[in-house]
Amino acid sequence: MSIRPASVRGVSHRLQPPEWQQLKLAEAIRQLWTTSGIGQRFAGGVTVSPLPSDPDPESKTVIYRAAQEALSNIARHAKATRVDLALGAAEGRLVLS
Repeated sequence: MSIRPASVRGVSHRLQPPEWQQLKLAEAIRQLWTTSGIGQRFAGGVTVSPLPSDPDPESKTVIYRAAQEALSNIARHAKATRVDLALGAAEGRLVLS
């Protein structure tokens, strides 16, 4: 049995966290907004309020993936004229809207 170099690379890439996971959540959300292209296609913007601390990795992933999916759906399906993305904290909870 031989191991192909491409499969070894695939495994090694999955072992390293994606680049966004190395950022604070606030920075990752801002980067997501920029790379999604939503800001160029729609009026609106991204607002990230100061967070008391960065959430645990699991919560961070859930928030990031929710924002990612929302922006993807907007880009594909919405007939919106304005898109605003906000991340903040209220009453000890993270709030993404």
